[in-house]
Amino acid sequence: MTRDKIADYLIKDGLSPHMSSFFYLIRAIELFDVENPRQMMLIYKKISDEYGSTPRAIERSITYAFIKAGINKRNRVYIARANAVLCKEEEI
Repeated sequence: MTRDKIADYLIKDGLSPHMSSFFYLIRAIELFDVENPRQMMLIYKKISDEYGSTPRAIERSITYAFIKAGINKRNRVYIARANAVLCKEEEI
């Protein structure tokens, strides 16, 4: 899956590309592994290292973006679903 496809998916869901969390979400969807669904803190840690932040700040930023977009899902649930949908589209 490409970053552009992920970005299009996020925009369709109402997420703003003008928020830093938009790029955190793209990276989280790229890093998500269906074999290890309890990995979110590891993903937040990797993203925070890349962006010079903290895992907690990454998590908070993503949660805030969901609130602003009216998405009522937990971060892990949304990221897992986005990963599954985008991977399935790739197979078609």
